Amino acid sequence: MKEDHKDTIPGLKEYVAAFTSEQAIGDEGYLADRGLIPLSARDWKIVRTAGTELTPNL
Repeated sequence: MKEDHKDTIPGLKEYVAAFTSEQAIGDEGYLADRGLIPLSARDWKIVRTAGTELTPNL
């Protein structure tokens, strides 16, 4: 994601927050039900922080 886009694309922050929520990618998250492997607690926190702050920390 380009820095210029993070405040101009409607719904981007909300989408990323939902997709990186514990309900999505946690141990019991709906993405695990679809075959994705849940992240460790440490990795989830890194992804969640980067996603909610829209920073390229990965």
